[in-house]
Amino acid sequence: MSSIIYNVMKSPDQLKPHPENIKIYGDETPDEKLIESVRENGILEMLIITESDTIISGHRRWLAAKECGLEKIPCIIRKYETPLAEKHEIVEHNRQRLKSHIQMMREGEVHQEWQDELARRRMSEGGKGGIDKGKQNFADLGEVGQARDAIGAELGMSGWTYEKAKTVYDYAKDGDELAMFYTVEVDAGRKSIDKAYKEFIKVNGKDKSKLPTFNKRALKKCSECGQEFDSIEWAKWSWNPVTGCRRGCDYCYARDIGIRFSGTFEPTFHPERLTAPKNTPFPPNPTIADRNVFVVSMGDLFGEWVPDDWIKPVFKVVKESPEWNFLFLTKSPERLLKFEFPKNAWVGTTVDIQSRVKPAEESFKQIKATVKFLSCEPFLEPLKFNDLSMFDWVIIGGRSRNSAGPEFQPEWSWVESLLNQARSAGIKVYFKPNLNARPKEYPEGD
Repeated sequence: MSSIIYNVMKSPDQLKPHPENIKIYGDETPDEKLIESVRENGILEMLIITESDTIISGHRRWLAAKECGLEKIPCIIRKYETPLAEKHEIVEHNRQRLKSHIQMMREGEVHQEWQDELARRRMSEGGKGGIDKGKQNFADLGEVGQARDAIGAELGMSGWTYEKAKTVYDYAKDGDELAMFYTVEVDAGRKSIDKAYKEFIKVNGKDKSKLPTFNKRALKKCSECGQEFDSIEWAKWSWNPVTGCRRGCDYCYARDIGIRFSGTFEPTFHPERLTAPKNTPFPPNPTIADRNVFVVSMGDLFGEWVPDDWIKPVFKVVKESPEWNFLFLTKSPERLLKFEFPKNAWVGTTVDIQSRVKPAEESFKQIKATVKFLSCEPFLEPLKFNDLSMFDWVIIGGRSRNSAGPEFQPEWSWVESLLNQARSAGIKVYFKPNLNARPKEYPEGD
């Protein structure tokens, strides 16, 4: 669905990357071998671009040319019938590249769109004994298996394997933290698609046809990004009607995950997830952890960039779901003062460094909530509080490894000091599983 117009020489500064290429493959980076080749030999394979100078094929060659200071790049200009034709061409020109599992799943989505487009074209042609034009897609035509197998073949796997991989990936894209964990495990080669699918279904028992529900958390830790899925005595569920954050903390695992699955960590409201509480079966004979739901674990609901119009619908759902405890955590404790919290809301603030102590104390003296808690995770330096009496609970943890840096464990003396402050104030203490700080003392002997 494209036609060649002509060949042309273009300045690298005239060209721009295709947004769909970034969505599918992420930010491109040319390796040193390619840069050296371009420096010695120039561009050997012409770039394919659109009439608007958008690159279809050759993103890494373009970046290498810019790195080498080339003034002109040989290009083929093609004209495409539709934006989908452009997107499909991008995938076609990346057949030989090494791809991550997540990139393959994104390619699968493009192939699905393409198969649907071909089906629509066949329907529009109709004809004698043709297809019923009232039907809209492969599912209507009874060709689900054919489409699935065709897409799987494009990705080098069976149709059934693709369906299992896509099931977990679709949940990950929808913000399911456990699905994110299993998708990353497959991407890193630590689990097969089949094993990841079986374990995910066993833990969550999920069916993609179901309505949005809470995300069930498990005691697991991603060895690549450091994300934890912690079900012990804290919150067995998470709920992300809002995702994304502009705070830019260098230890943020959520940003790594968000960018990996969505290509961005910009704040986003997901109104379709507001029905999750009423769609999640309430557990029989629940413990406190069974009732606890961590709200917006993939962002900060009270960041100054989040409009009230996003927060108010969340509060409304919380009030309408009294059987659950909803845990809110923010680094903007002063903004909490403008809201009236439902009775089933637990309200907390993160204090990772000493400069956050005073704003936390001053705000929480005025905040009214059933449970008020303090999260010292990651615990990055010694903390001294003047008064902890306004809190009911303190969580203590270390820093998990992410793309910006290694894990970090606080000194035991810091933990012991905070533990003693909490005990003196009569508040409950919870040590996260990633907290390895412990006394390592020896007697001197003779």
